[in-house]
Amino acid sequence: LAQREIKRMLAYLIVAEVGYMVGGVWIYNYYGLIGSVFHIISDACMTLCLFLGAGIILEKCKTTHFNGLRGLFAKMPLTMIGFFIGGFSIIGLPPTCGFFSKWYLITGGMVSGRWEYMITLMFSTMVMVVLFFRLIERIHLAVDESGKNLGKGHGDLGLTKQQTRFDEAPLSMLIPLLLTASVVLLVGVYNQEVVNQIEVFLQPFNLPTGVKYE
Repeated sequence: LAQREIKRMLAYLIVAEVGYMVGGVWIYNYYGLIGSVFHIISDACMTLCLFLGAGIILEKCKTTHFNGLRGLFAKMPLTMIGFFIGGFSIIGLPPTCGFFSKWYLITGGMVSGRWEYMITLMFSTMVMVVLFFRLIERIHLAVDESGKNLGKGHGDLGLTKQQTRFDEAPLSMLIPLLLTASVVLLVGVYNQEVVNQIEVFLQPFNLPTGVKYE
């Protein structure tokens, strides 16, 4: 929560994401195992999306610290949309892939009665919500370190012409980001097809008793 450096913040979040996967295997039921494998896929997509966005920010702004991101949405809207999609997925908003993988993990915790896992996962998710919405506030609303809005009126972010000049990332960097963001959405929209493939993958292994495949 105290971290102001995007790359380090994302690294901390990856540690939490790996914890979700391990927890899904630990509760060891159908939903937990499906959720773990699904979350491996989701995490690969959404963290790639976030780090591609962070790479563009570093290239264009020469920093990934919160202080250098003020009003960045006005300069690079397409980059920020791709970055935000990855962020929305990692905090579990539908219809992104992160929502559905977390849903299976939470359901697995409920079925097994592992309330400590559920509480930990939900608390960690709330921490991520705070982190990303604070970041979004900085990028979109142009606030200073104290959280004060620097705008002078409605629709005025208080930025100079140089700060608001459209300066999008080059296509060689923007296209991979937007493609990855699209995958994050597509995996979420077609989540049942992904689950079906995971079931096929898990069939040869010794699954918990009572698991039936239709």
